[in-house]
Amino acid sequence: MLAELVKTGKLPPIQERLPANPKIVQDLPPEWLKQEVGQFGGTLRLAGPAMQYDNDGYMMCETPLLNTPGILGDNIQPNVLEKFEASPDGKSFTMALRKGTKWSDGKPVTTKDVTFVWEDWYNNAELNPNGPPGWLRAGTKATGEPMKLEIVDDYAFKCSFTQPYGGFPVGLAIASWHAYDVLLQPRHYLEQFHKKYADAAKLDAAIKEGKFETWVQLFNNKWGISWDYMRAKTIPLPKLSPWILKESNDQRTVLERNPYYFKVDAAGNQMPYIDRIEFTTVADPEVLAVKQFAGETDYGCEVVTMPKIALYKQNETKGNYNLKFGNIHRTAGAIFVNMTFKDDNWRKVVQDIRFRQALNMALNRKEIIDAVYYGYAEPTDMVPNKYDEAGAMKLLDAMGLDKKDAEGFRLGPDGKTFTILIEPHNDFWDHGPVAQLAAQFWNKIGIKTTVKPLTGAIWGPKVNANELQATVLFDVSTLWYYQAYGFNLWGSLWDTWRATGGKQGEEPPQAVKDLYNKTASVMDVAPSEGRKVAKECEKMVFDNVWYFPISVNHKQPRIENKKLGNVSTNEMAFSIAQTLSMEQCFYKA
Repeated sequence: MLAELVKTGKLPPIQERLPANPKIVQDLPPEWLKQEVGQFGGTLRLAGPAMQYDNDGYMMCETPLLNTPGILGDNIQPNVLEKFEASPDGKSFTMALRKGTKWSDGKPVTTKDVTFVWEDWYNNAELNPNGPPGWLRAGTKATGEPMKLEIVDDYAFKCSFTQPYGGFPVGLAIASWHAYDVLLQPRHYLEQFHKKYADAAKLDAAIKEGKFETWVQLFNNKWGISWDYMRAKTIPLPKLSPWILKESNDQRTVLERNPYYFKVDAAGNQMPYIDRIEFTTVADPEVLAVKQFAGETDYGCEVVTMPKIALYKQNETKGNYNLKFGNIHRTAGAIFVNMTFKDDNWRKVVQDIRFRQALNMALNRKEIIDAVYYGYAEPTDMVPNKYDEAGAMKLLDAMGLDKKDAEGFRLGPDGKTFTILIEPHNDFWDHGPVAQLAAQFWNKIGIKTTVKPLTGAIWGPKVNANELQATVLFDVSTLWYYQAYGFNLWGSLWDTWRATGGKQGEEPPQAVKDLYNKTASVMDVAPSEGRKVAKECEKMVFDNVWYFPISVNHKQPRIENKKLGNVSTNEMAFSIAQTLSMEQCFYKA
């Protein structure tokens, strides 16, 4: 694809496009994939319900500074970075960029790009009034001392903290899906939109042309992170990802290989093998499935749903794909009841641990797993998982919810029927069915429960405004380094207090503070110790039943064109780890 451009002088030869020491692709552990040298060419066709975004497409372009093969959180390796070294006390980290690495527009990558992010983005009062985020502060807390950045030369820099931060490498490799852009942005491009560097007249003209009111709005429209790399606004933004955006609208998105990508295979061939990714928006899930069955897509992970796995299997030959299973990297539908919802009567009930224990006991997890997930999971051990309907009713009686209305539903402390409205995030196929089953179980023990599914566009703002009583979403507690227990869903205002260092929200009870502190400390220590701390966090969730996860060891289906090479068949591999490794995939002749 690129040879003709080199021949006509529109692109430099390969030796001028690669760094002096390219990264050899190794994104899956060798026991998950015996990697072979592939061949160039082809278009990977994707489809899904979103516009200018696709979970699979996003992950294929995710490019972190460090790498942890298989997203396991160990065996941390250089990726965009060439070198990474921690001090013995775990407080400082010296890093070096690969000399000769270039942005997708051919401009060199240097520590000036790092300085720009740290000084002119994180520490610009107009762009970031609260300063650097918690994960770039001591103790990974909003109140912690910010990281200190020291530039050594054009390629080397040092990040230092006032206390040990053994998990910092994991934070750069995978935690919170951090890509290179958290410390590296194309300064040469973004300076023209930044008040500190841009010509005042040109900046003012750009603000007016874009119909913005301030330079901050303009800059935020031009700047982007990996989550945005399929959105039209980032087409001009130079990137380091394997494929770069060429076209994006609400019907289709096209990405093409990055001619300056920094990775090669074992034979020295520049990655990625596949030339193009074409994503088509298909809003109707039934139409999407028909297209997949007909072989009109080449890959799907997040868009392949359990209710149709029998049909996916039946259509393997017709659709020219293989149906595979891998581990899911997160819990499936977990249920959250918001203890900070703005209603005193509500809070009095749900903040009583006996109420949460009762709701938890009333959930028949085996039935949910069989009905919603077709048996491809096991009941969780994150919370007590014994199904005991009678025990749940005894707990509710003991806490004073023993009086009932004419329909048999329990009355709250205010003498009115106590009700729960579950509003699941319905952009995920399983969340609505899980909510419906939870409502059935809770109605049986006398807690009147109804369900109203919400799209993500409505759900997100309601979460931020503390307007949800209860919801269903996944969490990421399955990954030791990403102890995200849905803080903002079961204690919305408490989590705001945590995230803002006490400036906003409500101060939580001590037991909740203890959980916050313990989860933050997962990253204070080296990964081997972090795994142990994560188990302590899980014990705190178990004891307090802050929310209601359903399953563990959950399988995630995916489909792959039969001609694709370098794809894992190991069912212990995370399916998402395969998606993150698509640059190594190729079409066999």
